Amino acid sequence: MSKKEEPLEFPDTDGDFHTAFTQLMTDLAVPDTQSSQPLVVSYVRLGININTVYNPLVALMGTPTTADCWASVYPAEKTKGTHDEVLTLQKNTIKGKALKLIRAQRIILKAQETISPGTLTALDKKVWYIDEPNPITPSLDAVLHQHPVPALTIHETRSLQHTLDAVNPDSPKSRSMPEGMQFIWIKRFIGATAPTDPELYATVGFSGRFRSVSNFSAVYKRQQVWYIACYLSTTGVIGNFCDPISGTVA
Repeated sequence: MSKKEEPLEFPDTDGDFHTAFTQLMTDLAVPDTQSSQPLVVSYVRLGININTVYNPLVALMGTPTTADCWASVYPAEKTKGTHDEVLTLQKNTIKGKALKLIRAQRIILKAQETISPGTLTALDKKVWYIDEPNPITPSLDAVLHQHPVPALTIHETRSLQHTLDAVNPDSPKSRSMPEGMQFIWIKRFIGATAPTDPELYATVGFSGRFRSVSNFSAVYKRQQVWYIACYLSTTGVIGNFCDPISGTVA
């Protein structure tokens, strides 16, 4: 019996992670020949949020002359004579934060490619360590349309901040994810009228918990904001978004 092939995962051992993280960040920042004119960089074509994903990854990578970033801490930690517990903890913390962002974004990209083959190029799949997806079958299509939809509410409003709760409407008192679900994808739109197309909403974040925070800059004070949310399954299926809810930025 042949051995079952293991699915690709983004590397997490130090050396392999360093190579993969460097390749990923390099590809995300270059003009993308797969985009329409005018050319945009890869992270824009892929729809990766600049504030919640791309910029944080850029800061975590840093440069060899930037303190407290992967590009400076990893070489220092692995160099004989400078290795110590402080550097090791710092290195592992940076890697953990980067992997959390990368793994969440991989789920989104894998699901988009499954639903719309051709969304990702061969290079996209290489730098994100994404297998060729299985085509949508009737059973997967059923899962997509029977996916639970979170019930989204604004739990608390503070100055330039909303606290959001997303619960399973089948178990409204439970703070746990529905079975088979891994993340809640929360998006928002700032304006007087809620769009009907989820693509017009900006990503707030991907949360593994029922409660999330949405922060604003002062320029959005007193403006109307609309939120939608959906579940992402452990297999990368994107569920349906809930109906928009709204609030005002305090």
